[in-house]
Amino acid sequence: MPTAVHFWRYSQPCRGGTDHRLMFTRLTCRSEHGPPSSSEGWKTAHHGRRTRPARDDHGDARRHPGPLRVRCGGRSCASRSCCQPRMLIHMGGLAALAAVLPVWPVGRFHAGAMPDLTPTRILLGHRPDRLLMSREGRLLYAVCALDDVICVIDTATGKVTKTVPCPDLGRYATLLHDGRLYATTKGGVVAIVDTAALSVTGTIRPGGHASQGVVSPDGRLAYVPLGNMPLKGPKGIAVIDTAENTVTNTFKIGIRPSILAISSTGDRIFAANEEGSTLVVVDTQTMSVLGTPIGVGGDMEGMPGLAVGLGGRLVFVSGGDSGKVRVVDADRFEVSAEVKVGTGPTDVAVSRDGSRLYVAQSTQTIAVIDTADMSVVREFAAEGVDRLTMSPDGERLYASSIEGQSVLVFPTRSRPVAAARKSEGVAMSPDGRHLLVTLAEGNAVSVISTPEKRISVGLRPVAVVAPGNGREVYVADSAGGHVVVIDSTTDEVVNTIDFESPFDLAPDPSRARVYVVGPDRLSVIDTQSRAVVDHISIEPSGSDRFLATDGNRVYVTNPQSGTFTGYSTEKLLPDVTFMPGQDVAEFFLNRIALAGNGSRVFLTGNDTVLVVDMGGGPSEQFFTVEAAQEMAVSPGGNPVFVTRPAMDAVTVMDPDSVDEPITVPGGPGAPVVSRDGRRLYVAGVNDSQVTEVDIATRRTNRRFVACSDPDSMAETADGRLYVASSTIGTVSVVQIRETTIAVGGRPTGIVVSPQTSRAYVANAAAGTVSVIDLATKAVISTPFAVGVEPVGVAVAPGGGPLYVADGFNGTIAVVDVDDSTVIRTLENIGLLLRGLAVSPDGKLLYVADAQAQKVLVVDIGQKKVTRSVDLPNPFGLAMADDGNRLFVTLPGERSLAVVDPQTLTESGERIQLQIAAHGVCLARGGGRLYVTDPSTDQVSVVEL
Repeated sequence: MPTAVHFWRYSQPCRGGTDHRLMFTRLTCRSEHGPPSSSEGWKTAHHGRRTRPARDDHGDARRHPGPLRVRCGGRSCASRSCCQPRMLIHMGGLAALAAVLPVWPVGRFHAGAMPDLTPTRILLGHRPDRLLMSREGRLLYAVCALDDVICVIDTATGKVTKTVPCPDLGRYATLLHDGRLYATTKGGVVAIVDTAALSVTGTIRPGGHASQGVVSPDGRLAYVPLGNMPLKGPKGIAVIDTAENTVTNTFKIGIRPSILAISSTGDRIFAANEEGSTLVVVDTQTMSVLGTPIGVGGDMEGMPGLAVGLGGRLVFVSGGDSGKVRVVDADRFEVSAEVKVGTGPTDVAVSRDGSRLYVAQSTQTIAVIDTADMSVVREFAAEGVDRLTMSPDGERLYASSIEGQSVLVFPTRSRPVAAARKSEGVAMSPDGRHLLVTLAEGNAVSVISTPEKRISVGLRPVAVVAPGNGREVYVADSAGGHVVVIDSTTDEVVNTIDFESPFDLAPDPSRARVYVVGPDRLSVIDTQSRAVVDHISIEPSGSDRFLATDGNRVYVTNPQSGTFTGYSTEKLLPDVTFMPGQDVAEFFLNRIALAGNGSRVFLTGNDTVLVVDMGGGPSEQFFTVEAAQEMAVSPGGNPVFVTRPAMDAVTVMDPDSVDEPITVPGGPGAPVVSRDGRRLYVAGVNDSQVTEVDIATRRTNRRFVACSDPDSMAETADGRLYVASSTIGTVSVVQIRETTIAVGGRPTGIVVSPQTSRAYVANAAAGTVSVIDLATKAVISTPFAVGVEPVGVAVAPGGGPLYVADGFNGTIAVVDVDDSTVIRTLENIGLLLRGLAVSPDGKLLYVADAQAQKVLVVDIGQKKVTRSVDLPNPFGLAMADDGNRLFVTLPGERSLAVVDPQTLTESGERIQLQIAAHGVCLARGGGRLYVTDPSTDQVSVVEL
């Protein structure tokens, strides 16, 4: 049984070296290994700030020579928020101590087994087979086929509001957007359930035995697979007009489908069968099968799980006894990866940003797969889990439990957004564009761009360019039929130009023009007037076509005919058309780029890069580059970078050769070369992150989150990336010019004053506070001394004064921000102080005391603690702008408490995190938090 063990915390001698007495504090941990062999060797200390040195039997003060990591409550206590003694002293000798307290490597967080996520259980009293979420996420429908009922759950309250009888109910159901639900019966008939009246209002006979279907994104059509059983019945897909509730079409797909999934754009359906373990990709426009059926194992038993990744390129299939999840590349019609998970994976669900795949397993656990490298990153218990679904906002994972007759709700509200080595404190710049993160081991502050700025630009932005001086950004919205113009100085949409299905954009390097191409038209936009000034009709193409221009010609691809045509930019007339010498059926033109000052044309398609020399008459060279997709060209015309998402690689080419590829994780898609030609930025289609590559060294510098499903990027003159997301209709703005500011030793807490545009950094090891000018991103003058171990900082509303918590002395210094002098010191506040927060009226100070395991309330006028609330090892604090919520990080519990500052009671359940959060700050608008974890080098966002 774990036993309480008391030990001494040695801090350090007094500053200045004149007082050599040791400082000790009594801490308590719980050991999993039982008490020391000589319990009388442990001494109990008075909680005063200074005591006599402890001595062993020989009268010598004994100190352990270095930091220990102590297993505390089943977790490793590498965090100062729990214990982390600098030195430990045991009166009976160090041998017993070593036997009791395991020592972990210094500087690393020993996580051990990752703690389970604690679910909320919604009791149904029925056995749920399938879960369906309403579009807005307000209602969850649990299909309980074994009991012939559908349970309706209010997701806000977690309560069952209605149970709808549905005789002979099958396991399968499809939810419509307008409050109707299609549920199959055991006889294969589709029952229409009115979710408002909560009753069955009619039936549809699709012509075969129906099973798990899907609805188009616009809600107009429902697709139902036929032929799951009986074996002699028809097999294919039935199309239902949801307005009329009638079957309008039935088509065969070559397999007996049992479950369907649909892409976010609705252009593709993925059909999986049960008996043949095969996946088929169906074009919803032509109702025809694309490519060839894809084998996904052959060992499935029962209904497989099926989920589509962001962008629709990756499809995840679970099922069978092999304990594997198959990852299907729907563009290449093949299994691109197999991920080994636990026994009997039954279902899969993709996180909102596509970075995580959740897998339900028959071992009553849920595995979590990182889709960037397809590795299992964690596993947690889920009693009787069978089927999964994700809430629309991505904050909760719902799991059906037939055994428990319930629905389990797991929190998924936090996700990593940036990497920061040994990150401790975090603050947001006044404009909301940057995070300032203290790097405890780097003695610096890192300025990190936030992916918060998102500009709505329509339905499906597929191309983005920043012409000329880069002050304006042009975005092609292919589904909305517009070209959107954004002013990069304000990030506001300033114009919308009508254009039918724009596929691609290309800025003229020598003129203030942007070329735009659609299915049958090439047009010229004047960037001064922001209007179309010329256009020409071109050969029609039903497929996406792409552009490139050198200022003299603009080249347009036609994938269907396998040609590209050059148009004179003077008169916008065609003057050259080129068809590759290879068979057109074997070479499908994809992307186009110009190199060598426009003398060479690069084209990708079908595992090939075609280089056409336009100098002395077209001549061609073919290079085999497997999975070649998009391209970017250096400002000087060479080299050319070719992304290969299926290979996680970028190939570097010049007109005559192919170099070794650069490894870029996350399925590299859209590339862009920086304006100075020194860096390459590549968007990851699988993990929503952008990778920065140093072109000179060919090495990856850093990675940062941009947006879900990045499709195209452009860099502006001020060093920002505008990243288009084709699935959510937005452009995210990301600052790519990284800044690191050197400060004092072991910086921890940081706070920003919007009034003074300054950041204040507590340097714990140096005993100082550094002041950073946010405009110049430079330290102002010399850091000023404050106490012994300054760890937490907060600034009063209006720009001052500054409060600095001394973790060593348990005091708080009040600093005049104008001349950086300590006005007064609040004595005897606590024991092991950490984070600070000030009330909006400036009268109260909230203080995290990790040792006392409390958040203290200090009345600034009375200069004393007046109230407190018990919380386990609190660390970071952040106050909501309206003063109604205080957010407290609890690293030992991997959670975040929300406290009412007036009543000092917790508001609702704690937010479960996947990290041991230390620092915390509130984003502009109050809709999210940013937290740091030095043990994983992560900065994460928490949605509120």
